[in-house]
Amino acid sequence: LATGFVRVEQVGCAAAALVGISLNLVVGATAMAFAGRDPYPESTPESAATSPARESATPDLDAARVARDATLAAGVSGFATLGHEVLSTRLLVYGFHATTHALAIVLAVFLLGLALGARAVAGPLRRATARPEHMGLALLAAAALSLGFAPSLLQTSTLVEGLRGHHVGWWTWLTVEALIAAALLLPTTFAMGLVFPLAMGFVASSRKPGETVGRAVWVNTLASVAGSLGAGFVLVPALGVRGSIVALTLVQALAGAYLFARHARARRYAGWAGVAGVALFGALWAERATVGAPP
Repeated sequence: LATGFVRVEQVGCAAAALVGISLNLVVGATAMAFAGRDPYPESTPESAATSPARESATPDLDAARVARDATLAAGVSGFATLGHEVLSTRLLVYGFHATTHALAIVLAVFLLGLALGARAVAGPLRRATARPEHMGLALLAAAALSLGFAPSLLQTSTLVEGLRGHHVGWWTWLTVEALIAAALLLPTTFAMGLVFPLAMGFVASSRKPGETVGRAVWVNTLASVAGSLGAGFVLVPALGVRGSIVALTLVQALAGAYLFARHARARRYAGWAGVAGVALFGALWAERATVGAPP
């Protein structure tokens, strides 16, 4: 928001970029200074065994298997979340007529939803009530919400054109854009924001938390890069906007059902039923002609 509404207008794009780089350097240097003065104590098997995520698991649950599944969840989360961010930003900014302020609003709302989801899952992790199957449920919920709100995202330009017929002030119009973005993005991004913190909680409960956490973050980062580039350069040219949204939601749903089935065997069919529902709705919806959406 500061970049879109203040820095670009006051100092220009190049200077705004330099300010952002400088802030990153200051934060990084500060973090390194604090890390050198007050290092975290090394984790021990005993401390790992008493972590919230480990306590929430059943005694016979294999911690290594949970860590592998959590790494998978982190990767799928990064890939799908960044892919959806590219598509959602493209659709909403297209509907808002591609202003810097519109881009800032959409990105801010997207990140706010992720932050709210991460905050919501902190309590269950702290109270040791989170379970591995919750990663699958979160992915299934994110897939369902992504597909459920997609038709409205594709009609954003039609909605905006109808509102443009009314003479409103600039701040009023920005408020309307923010409300539209919040209504269409917050539920989905909230569900997406649940996955990565859950995954990190279970990864950190392994016998070698430093190694497993580093691997999970590495997988999540590479998957995020692949999702953002893949959505823009591969999926949209090959499948179109609708097909790209369906493809990303199917990735989420399949991974969610797999994780749910592995850790909640008595209810495994519920997860695959969710995948079937997402696939059916996505196939029927993707066949319809795209109205008011960019190619």
